[in-house]
Amino acid sequence: MAKFFIQFATICLLLSGIGHVAASEPALCTASETPAQNLTLIIARHGEKPRPIANDRGVLNCRGENRALRLPQVMQNRFKTIDAVFTPSPHFTTKYGADGKGAFSLRPFQTALPTATFFNTGVNLCVAVDKPKAIAQLATSSQYEGKTALIVWQHTRIKDIAKHVNDAYGASYDFGKWHGSDFDTLYVFTVKNGQLTFEKSAEGLNKILSDQCPNIQ
Repeated sequence: MAKFFIQFATICLLLSGIGHVAASEPALCTASETPAQNLTLIIARHGEKPRPIANDRGVLNCRGENRALRLPQVMQNRFKTIDAVFTPSPHFTTKYGADGKGAFSLRPFQTALPTATFFNTGVNLCVAVDKPKAIAQLATSSQYEGKTALIVWQHTRIKDIAKHVNDAYGASYDFGKWHGSDFDTLYVFTVKNGQLTFEKSAEGLNKILSDQCPNIQ
């Protein structure tokens, strides 16, 4: 799996260009008027981040990198395949670091890229992080009929995304609170013949992740 770390570290250098490409593809960025009638949708949080906040530059820490590298196997074991991967378009924020310089938030992209590489899906970067309705509508679009899609996002927005998935199918599931220390939970939505079911699941990686950075040699 180390080769995937090398790949996503390299591709991160091209992130701005990738974002522009995604943003210029109308078919990838436009939601259909009606949602898919058969679909599996997984929502995950990005991997672990540096502490204290003074050390935070919007990227994963070593444990988060290890989570990202193990996520493809989790997805394959549980769902067999992933057909589409969505993360927020990179955005600049001054909340990172203690010097006021800020940084781009890249954690969702970093977390998702090994999975996108493994399943050869690419990463859809069309939607901004603060647009939960837009990403819910895009990921449930009819263009993903019969597919399995993965959203990797910031945890403070995931509940809102889930509520909009609810709304798309006239459901009323209660999602509770996603705690700040929780990087392992998965929200799994299954749509069969237009009927939505919801399961709160987990990656199951907390006890096996190392705090040491991956060996990329």
